[in-house]
Amino acid sequence: MEFSRRSRLRLEDEFNEDAALEGLICHNVALYLLPPMVDLAIEDFETLALERLKVLRILEQATAKNVKIGSDEGRESILNEMNHAELKAYARLCSGNRNTDLDMEARRRDYVSHFILRFAYCRSEELRRWFVTREMELFRLKFSGLSSQDVADFIEEFDMDYTPLTADERAEVKEGLYDSTGYQTVSQIDTMDFYKVPFTDVLDLVRGQRCYLKEGYAYVSAGDFVSVIGNKHQELLEEGLQAHLRLLPELENDERFASLLKGLHTSYTG
Repeated sequence: MEFSRRSRLRLEDEFNEDAALEGLICHNVALYLLPPMVDLAIEDFETLALERLKVLRILEQATAKNVKIGSDEGRESILNEMNHAELKAYARLCSGNRNTDLDMEARRRDYVSHFILRFAYCRSEELRRWFVTREMELFRLKFSGLSSQDVADFIEEFDMDYTPLTADERAEVKEGLYDSTGYQTVSQIDTMDFYKVPFTDVLDLVRGQRCYLKEGYAYVSAGDFVSVIGNKHQELLEEGLQAHLRLLPELENDERFASLLKGLHTSYTG
C-alpha cells in the first residue's frame, strides 16, 4: 500500500509481495490474501477508514439486538441500515456476486479499507478482538447472500480443494443428509449442494448437529459452508493483524496517519 505525500510504505518486505488491486478484487467476498498497491491521499485514507468503521458498527449494533446475520430477515434489516447510511457499496457486496462496474468499485473500497483498518486495530488485543469479530460478521453477511453457483465460483476463484457431492455420492448418504437438515424435504435434498470436509474443519456445525458425520468427514450444505470458509478466514485475519503490528512503527512515523489511526476506534461516524 502506498500513500501520497510521504515515503513509500513497503508492505512487501513483510508480506513477500504486494499485488495490483485489480488482480485482487475477483469476487464480492474477499479473503484479503495480499495487501494492495494503491496510491492514497490522507483525505481518501480517512474517508475509506470511517466508511468501513460505520459498516462494522452497524453490524455490532445488529448483533447487540440479537439480529441473526445469516438469516434472510436479518440480512434485509442490516442492508436497509447500510442503504440508509449511504453505504450502498457495501450493501451491494452483500447481495450476491456480480461483475458490474458498480460491483468492481465497491470491491475496491472494500479491499483497501480493510487493510487500512488493520493498521488501526492491530495495536492491542482488545482492538484486534473487536475487529476480528466485526469482520467475521461482515464475512458471514456477504456469504449469506451467495447462491450455490456463487459459492462454487468462490471456491474455484480461491483454488480451494472442495467440490460438491455428485448425484451418486449424495444418493449414498441421502438419509443422513435428511436427518441432519430436518427442515428440508427429501426432494429439496436432491437439489441442494453438499460438500464433504474433514469434521475438524466444522466443529461448530458438529456441536450444533447441523451436518452429517461419516468416517471422519462432515457433509455440509452449501448454506452452512460459510463455517468452513469462515474458520480459514478468521485464521488469516488474526495472522494479518500480527503482521500489521510489526509494520505499525513505520507507518506512525507520519504524525498525520498516527493521529488518525490512534483515534479511529472512538471516531464519530453518525
